[in-house]
Amino acid sequence: MGKCVVCGRPLSPQRARLGTATCGSKVCHEAFVKRCERDFGPHKRVANVDTGRVHLVPVRDIIERGLKGSELEQYPEVEPTPEEARTLEGDILRKLGMKAEVRDGKPGVMVKDLFIPVVEPSEGDILVCLPKSRGPRLPGSITATCSECGQNVLIAPSGQELLRQTPMKVICLECMAKERER
Repeated sequence: MGKCVVCGRPLSPQRARLGTATCGSKVCHEAFVKRCERDFGPHKRVANVDTGRVHLVPVRDIIERGLKGSELEQYPEVEPTPEEARTLEGDILRKLGMKAEVRDGKPGVMVKDLFIPVVEPSEGDILVCLPKSRGPRLPGSITATCSECGQNVLIAPSGQELLRQTPMKVICLECMAKERER
């Protein structure tokens, strides 16, 4: 049986089973919330992978109500840090079914049955982007046009950085799959 993190009293079997941190008294609960706000700050930055947005959520709400992704829209949106934007980009790519893989000793990503190796960019390379209609807009993304089919694509911040370093042809994922089939 666990103990209250504030007063040290044993937790009731029901509270222990629920995994609560305090004995349930209002004084202990308030002391725990204040301690968390002191240690972690009054707000937590929470990223929503479905929308690609970051929201500022009070720590008290997280402790007292829990948090569902569908509820994030009720909290103020904030500009993501560069690290949050990179993390969101990776999370969204995984959600879309992309995963890191190594083939023949070369790192890359799998997109459905298509392996795309990671290489140092050079002039004339292709930057493969998601169609604008296929997913959430990552913070900092810009819209461009697929040079093959003309549909709008989103260029994530990481892709924009590659384009700044090396001029490349921009194509959508579907055109890349068609090109690989040839």
